[in-house]
Amino acid sequence: GASTNPAQILCSRFENGSFSAPVQVVTDLPGPNLFGFGGFDLAVFGQQVYVSFERNSQGILLARSDDGGKNFLPPVPVQAPAPGAFVTLSTITTDETGRIYIAYINDATPATHQICRSDDGGESFTLPVNAGAPSDGEAVCECCPSALLTDADTVWMAYRNNNSNIRDHWISRSSDAGASFDRAIDVDSTDWLLQFCPVSGPSLALAGNSLVCAWVSGASGVNRVYVSSADRALAFPGVQRSFLTTNGPSVAQGQVDICASGDTIGLVFQEKNSQIVFVYSTSGLSNLGNQMELLTVPNHLLRYPSVLFRNGVFHVTYLDVNAHQIVYRTAGFATSGLAPEPEFPISIYPNPADGGAFEVQLPGDLNGSWRLISNVGKLVASDELRGSSFWVNVPEAEAGLYVLVVMTNRGMFSKSIMIGF
Repeated sequence: GASTNPAQILCSRFENGSFSAPVQVVTDLPGPNLFGFGGFDLAVFGQQVYVSFERNSQGILLARSDDGGKNFLPPVPVQAPAPGAFVTLSTITTDETGRIYIAYINDATPATHQICRSDDGGESFTLPVNAGAPSDGEAVCECCPSALLTDADTVWMAYRNNNSNIRDHWISRSSDAGASFDRAIDVDSTDWLLQFCPVSGPSLALAGNSLVCAWVSGASGVNRVYVSSADRALAFPGVQRSFLTTNGPSVAQGQVDICASGDTIGLVFQEKNSQIVFVYSTSGLSNLGNQMELLTVPNHLLRYPSVLFRNGVFHVTYLDVNAHQIVYRTAGFATSGLAPEPEFPISIYPNPADGGAFEVQLPGDLNGSWRLISNVGKLVASDELRGSSFWVNVPEAEAGLYVLVVMTNRGMFSKSIMIGF
């Protein structure tokens, strides 16, 4: 985010060891609404880059790039505010099939976290659903963004709830691709009683079969970072823990982000308004905190950290306020608990499929479903799957590259298919 006039959201790609010149995400006027902690969010599916953001009086919008973030199309509306209210602080993610989920705060009394879904690359969206409805109380924290996570048709949302000014963190679950949310669980036992919104949302990751949620609470008298877990079905919360650094328990912490892959977990947060704490474990949540590194620059303020883990490498970014720079750093660690991808050969013939018809052969009789996704993330065709083979026939499909996604009890797998060449 750039505090120019008008404000702007910029996107840069890391290629061949360096970052490209940033390009504008919002290509029309007026500019986006920006907050100190962002107010916008980004998700990637293949070459599609999606950015959700807020614009005054227009609500939540979505900007899309079809070339990996090199150029962005004019934004399209996602959700307009109701008269006398506003929608704000969007969060976006995509699932393995390219479906887009966008969550945001609807401040119409009482404040709610709503989610809508797009099956066609952001061209249209479902009606909004109240994702926080299963939690206690009537409202959510009106200025704390949520966190989204998906796995097949399951969608989880972590958010700060407001139950008579108890500002605890909850995780809610949808089992039908965001059409409804049937369960929520309180993973925050600090019971922070606060008369106003602290403006700090949670972070959520999937570590094996457990959800791990990180957040900030000031219930102890000083803002501290906490992490808790829950099982995928949200049947029970796990153990909650905080993190003590060499600065001691009286130093404030904040701005937390978490990532996970199998037993490997990474956590970053801000401490003392001047340094970033990087915590990691390669053996699960119980050992998170045993390995820690403080990222500091003398006389500089470091803020807004973020972390991802991909292919054995942690990727960390943060803002160096004094240098007016976003800093990118990496760290490689051995991983554990990462099972190899199961062998699941899919045979497609013909490929390319000139007439839009092709046969898919599977290794044995299987039950599940399949989806054909275009190169812009649009759902082209789908059906149930029973047996060892099936035909796909899409004669009206435009020429191009498509992805066939097969979902079975043996897992989810994909294969590229060319049509019309």
